[in-house]
Amino acid sequence: MKADTSQGLINVEWVHAPELNVTQCVLDVKEDDGTITILGQGEARVHPEDRYDKKIGRKISLANAIQDYSRLDRTKFWDAYSTMVHGKV
Repeated sequence: MKADTSQGLINVEWVHAPELNVTQCVLDVKEDDGTITILGQGEARVHPEDRYDKKIGRKISLANAIQDYSRLDRTKFWDAYSTMVHGKV
């Protein structure tokens, strides 16, 4: 997923590890020289007695990753997420 924020186009990726009950969200940007800079990370953990759910893990880890961004940028992240999940334009 990509979000167009005040800092430019930010790539959002998730890593799911159901065996560890963890979902991690990574925010990064690819520089002109090809290097990748990580701008933020968020993590969601599941209680051992709860059911692992990728959708819930994506939401919680994204919320944790973007908590230091401005309200406007957070809205842009959620709009991009909504477009990715629901196909809204």
